[in-house]
Amino acid sequence: MLATTLDGFPISDTVTLLSIAKPKAVAPFISLTANNMTLMLTAEHHLPVGSPCCKTVKKAKDVVEGEIIWTSGAQGTINSAVVTKKGLDTFGTGLHSPVLMNGGFPVVNGFVTSFDSIEKVSLAKHGLPSILQACTVTGTCELFRDLFFGDDKKYVASSGTP
Repeated sequence: MLATTLDGFPISDTVTLLSIAKPKAVAPFISLTANNMTLMLTAEHHLPVGSPCCKTVKKAKDVVEGEIIWTSGAQGTINSAVVTKKGLDTFGTGLHSPVLMNGGFPVVNGFVTSFDSIEKVSLAKHGLPSILQACTVTGTCELFRDLFFGDDKKYVASSGTP
């Protein structure tokens, strides 16, 4: 999957079994528009904001018009984009939160997103391969996912439209 590093460099990263994928789930969404593209995501979903990419992560509900977010451009470049419109209280279908093996920030429908807070992304970058190996051997990956996402697991998903 196309992703970015903490420094905003494009990479390819692997989606792990800790990811959330519920394509038929219906939930309340907000929309963020930048560079004539719109991303639909839950209010609790995270994404990198500010400059430089990707040092600061906010929940979508806290992003405001005029704020810098990040998009994927031609040939995988990562570009800053200004939020020109924020829509509230719509319903969407599809809850997704790709947790990436090397702590990358997933690019979803052209937008750089984050599966969680910067602290949890950093944890994934430094320890997720070992954690996944251990939970697979012990059969505790579902328990780890519950601990990792906690109460946010029902909200951390995004779905978008180009």
